[in-house]
Amino acid sequence: MNVAKHVAQLPFDRRCAGENGVAVAAAEFLSGLRTSSAPHLIDCLPGGNRTVLVVGSGTKASRRGAFARALQVQAPSVEQVGFLESPHNSACIARLEMAGGEFCINAARSAAAFLATGLPLTQLEGGARCKGEKIGFDESGCMFSLEVSGADSPLVARVQPKFGFDVSISLNICKQRLEVRNVISLLGACPSFGTVVEMPGIAYLVLGLRELLHVVEEGSIAECFKKIEAQHALGRFPAIGMIGCEVSGDRLRIEPIVFVRAVGSYYRETACGSGSLAAVLAYHSSLPGTDMHLKVFQPSGAHLDVAIRYPQARQSPVHVQIGGMVQVGIFEMLADSAGKHRSKEIGE
Repeated sequence: MNVAKHVAQLPFDRRCAGENGVAVAAAEFLSGLRTSSAPHLIDCLPGGNRTVLVVGSGTKASRRGAFARALQVQAPSVEQVGFLESPHNSACIARLEMAGGEFCINAARSAAAFLATGLPLTQLEGGARCKGEKIGFDESGCMFSLEVSGADSPLVARVQPKFGFDVSISLNICKQRLEVRNVISLLGACPSFGTVVEMPGIAYLVLGLRELLHVVEEGSIAECFKKIEAQHALGRFPAIGMIGCEVSGDRLRIEPIVFVRAVGSYYRETACGSGSLAAVLAYHSSLPGTDMHLKVFQPSGAHLDVAIRYPQARQSPVHVQIGGMVQVGIFEMLADSAGKHRSKEIGE
């Protein structure tokens, strides 16, 4: 496939995607054509939660954690690292493997935004899906399936270009793999009342915001996570998190802290997709089986829209949709006036 021709067909504003190589990298990945042996590093901001996607590295699973640690030493503001590779499922256009093998909604949203820049401009009449095609188009954007580590089944991504990318991820979670239970945790001098939310690939302890801040101030974060693992039998999960949650009407505000086992990182994240889902599930734990749709505000100030729909059939999976804005750029180490590092964002 001619990459230059492929990129020229993009339906998105070239100022936002084509000029700095993001679209070229995406087109190369999707077409299987590589012009360079070096991996592409794609820098994403899914409402905060700075995410770097590694494309075309061929990094072995056993080395991904070390790769992520080295990258985060060079750029401490990078909160997570994911690796894009060919999918196992032929119905999907890519597979996202997180450095720790965990499940990450914001990284999946980032991957979807990146991949959308490389899609061909084939307008499908009425938004219908062509037989044998993996990608659907309509007037507002595109839709495709994506594999993500930790998830039991493919996620469906819908991407709409608007001053960045508005990306929503839909997934079905088997009821047997989704557990929400109220607990008492002994993390500090006093017991903490909270909710444990277990889902494929990650688990959370959700507390009140003031309670979380008190627990963190009282002791080390690493010690807190050791206690959470031991007290609530969460050692089997590749990642676990603590979420501080504050409720105001139909809005939630969260403060997430996430531990990724393989990377050995503890991050007070600026946004968290799966943590937002956990907060909504915990908030509505007194109303099991009730559909819900809430805005969850992140530490960055951005918000994610979280919708959960419970099926009528007892054995059917729970349907989840999480959406919000994503910015995509090429990762470059540039020192700013404060001496920190940032990426070269699209449009600079």
